[in-house]
Amino acid sequence: MAYPSNVNDPQEEAASLAASTMNETSVAREQITQGMLQSGQEAPLGYFPPITNVASTRVRAFRYVPDDPSAPDIGSGTIFVEFIKYGSKYAYPHVPFGTYVNFQREGVSKGKFINAVLNSYPYRKATGNDLDFFSW
Repeated sequence: MAYPSNVNDPQEEAASLAASTMNETSVAREQITQGMLQSGQEAPLGYFPPITNVASTRVRAFRYVPDDPSAPDIGSGTIFVEFIKYGSKYAYPHVPFGTYVNFQREGVSKGKFINAVLNSYPYRKATGNDLDFFSW
């Protein structure tokens, strides 16, 4: 659909809004967590390790980062996905935890799930601070 030049693309606006939600606190929390893991310490509450052994022709790896690490299994978070083709990396913010649980289940086609479910959420190509969350 073409939009007049004075109206932004809704998908672009949603992605811009989603990008603004990955704040400095989340990035700092991720950097501290990575430091803990590298030094052999136990992962803190709310850390979900990346899934890298994905049986998929479309997805290389993914992980979930909850918005509130003190209550990781309720609420929402961001799913970070690295695709096989071109190695592109995307962030899907504000995804309910239950949706992540369904996405990560064995036997679920990751490509079909992304097309049918995740693409209905605002998403964006990962850049800048997002790249801190792709540590696999």
